[in-house]
Amino acid sequence: MTDFQKNICKSLAIVLFAIVTIDCKNNSKTEFEKKTIYISNLRRAILGNGVDTGVRIIKTYPNEDNCLGNQYNANLYICKNTEDNDTLYVFSICDKVPSFAKVDLNEIFAIDHGDIKKNVPDKVIIKVPKTFSIPSNAKYVFSKLTRIED
Repeated sequence: MTDFQKNICKSLAIVLFAIVTIDCKNNSKTEFEKKTIYISNLRRAILGNGVDTGVRIIKTYPNEDNCLGNQYNANLYICKNTEDNDTLYVFSICDKVPSFAKVDLNEIFAIDHGDIKKNVPDKVIIKVPKTFSIPSNAKYVFSKLTRIED
């Protein structure tokens, strides 16, 4: 085999390796899609007495698309209520995700009871992995999350 043929073989091997590596990385990415969540399938959470409820964010699913007409885009925060350890699905409609909710912090955040929306839409649009689903009768609240300052 000539040097020219060896160089071509090496080049082809490198290109093939690069293609396989890139393809494997793309396959491991989670695909997100917009899903419509019908609120009637869920249960409004009843939070404790006082002015706020402490929660830990388990996962944040941002959807910062603009709301148009009756299309309500919502950020979704899956949280644990620190008082009773219930899982809460917190929807924040037509809003930007605060920077503290974009990173994995092991902190307690607050749902200010004064921020809880009483009149909520019949449905919201969230961006989540294709395989994601919210269990029926899951507890929800429409509110913002607040970072508790020391």
